[in-house]
Amino acid sequence: MAIIIKRWEVNDLIKFYNKVERIYNKAKGGTMSSSAKIAARGIHKGLEYVVLQMPMGHLCGYVKLPENHPFTKFIHKKKIGRKEYWVGYDEMDISCHGGLTYSKKIEVERDGKTPGFRIGWDYAHDGEYHQQL
Repeated sequence: MAIIIKRWEVNDLIKFYNKVERIYNKAKGGTMSSSAKIAARGIHKGLEYVVLQMPMGHLCGYVKLPENHPFTKFIHKKKIGRKEYWVGYDEMDISCHGGLTYSKKIEVERDGKTPGFRIGWDYAHDGEYHQQL
């Protein structure tokens, strides 16, 4: 189920996506370590973001949503078999590179992550750049 959001919010997400695309293109030829590295982080139009270069070489972009953002209502846990998973990203009407692949509510500050809602996507699609280890 898609929701209608204000036009400026859509434009802000598109601008943010384009910014991550530029970071992705700049990262080509970078170096890798055995764990994810922060390729970029900051605030764009009031939304915190981080771009990580993963151990396999691809980049992932993540955005922290404010508690009152309309997309946070989609983020929830779903039990599949015996495990619970964070889901909801597939219910958000956001067009980004390859579609959203991540949504989660961080409930306790841990490993430098502050509480709040996150959405994200990856650049691990066939034919895309991956800096090999």
